[in-house]
Amino acid sequence: MLLSVDVTGRCNLQCCMCYNRQYSGHELPKEYLLRLIWTSPPTLEFYFLGGEPLLRGDFCEVLENSVRAGHKTSFCTNGTLLTPKRVAEILDTGVSSVYVSLDGASTEANDAIRGPGNFRRCIEGLIELDRAIDRRSMDVELIVGATATQKNWQSILEIPALLDKLQVIVDKFTVGPVITVGFPTADPALRISENTYLDLCEALCSAWRSFSGIAYLCMPNPELVVRYLQRKYSLALPECITDCPVIQRRDVGRVLANGEIVPCNGRLDLLRRYHNSGTGGDRVFLGNLQGLDDSVLFDKWIHFFEPHCSLRADVCRACPYANHCQVCPMENFYQTGWRMCREKSCIEATRRIREAGLEAEVLGPLSGTRQSRGISREAIYFKKRRNGKEVLINPVMEQLAFVDGHLAALVRVLLQSNDIGPVIESGLHRGHSHSEAAEEVASALDVLARFGVDVAKYHKD
Repeated sequence: MLLSVDVTGRCNLQCCMCYNRQYSGHELPKEYLLRLIWTSPPTLEFYFLGGEPLLRGDFCEVLENSVRAGHKTSFCTNGTLLTPKRVAEILDTGVSSVYVSLDGASTEANDAIRGPGNFRRCIEGLIELDRAIDRRSMDVELIVGATATQKNWQSILEIPALLDKLQVIVDKFTVGPVITVGFPTADPALRISENTYLDLCEALCSAWRSFSGIAYLCMPNPELVVRYLQRKYSLALPECITDCPVIQRRDVGRVLANGEIVPCNGRLDLLRRYHNSGTGGDRVFLGNLQGLDDSVLFDKWIHFFEPHCSLRADVCRACPYANHCQVCPMENFYQTGWRMCREKSCIEATRRIREAGLEAEVLGPLSGTRQSRGISREAIYFKKRRNGKEVLINPVMEQLAFVDGHLAALVRVLLQSNDIGPVIESGLHRGHSHSEAAEEVASALDVLARFGVDVAKYHKD
């Protein structure tokens, strides 16, 4: 399970879509953070954010303690403070992953969101972090994330190509729609429509195979939309299906910069409404948390809202995913403003599914069973990883295989031909014996077999 912790409300930027600005005058004491880290079970993951965590002079000490206590540890940064010295200190802690926010592929687009000069500083920091991970041959996950608004959504389409051009290896590129409800500084004018967000997702999926250095694309959507995008573009889209991670018991909750602990911070206005009303017999703004055990912090809140996770609109009746599809239960219960209307998204997705002739694959009786579908060789695709490695991706079964560059090259040859002869010849030309070359072929065929490719023909030849 994961606990998000706002280590500070301070920030060196003034992003126009920020939902945390109300906590800019708050910061959690180091003693509190260390007590929380060391009294919580090692199975708990910590995700530190803010504000801008790197404004804290003691932040690397917090990271180091979290790692030493056995927690999987990650944090989010705007990237502008990733100097060579700071990056070295961060990597010395043993942190598992770093999330860098980037809201455009140009100075004009990004800085319209984040302020003048911050595109250059973020790019410089991102490159420094990427190169330092490479130099140390570390297994640190690098995530780049963008928030889609009316100001920048078209420029977001260009970010993957920019990262490839910069030769930055990214494990995951995440895109989500801006939140324009539920906090004091929310600006409804920034909101993008459901159709525009789907256009953005489709455009990214359409070009995704052409980007070599980013493994995964993560775009939160209803399952119907995710399955449509998977089938149409033959991509693996892990972690895209939206649900409530607290009700699913993947997240413990979130510690705000003022010390309050809440289930989530997506709709603090609705949490406050629930908290003050006593509707579910629970108060969800906790304080002075000393540590965590294996119990669920917000069990009463979960019990109350779990029945309200399901949307029962007309579009849901014929949807094969309706029984396990989820919306924000508080928005559903209070029937208030939506961050993104699930019903509108699914109505538009259904129209596009029919237009593309994908009803049988996405809406049919076997649509939810990935195992029922075979895979063509053309469906498998490759992404560069660090240290000369590549990841092979099977979009049908959402399988991954991390291999060295040489084995990846052999798999490519086999995918393009039914004949193992050229692969054997390649090994012989490199001075390998016939048996060594045959072992290489066997390793490549084993990868393909695990991916569901019929390798019988190769063996016959």
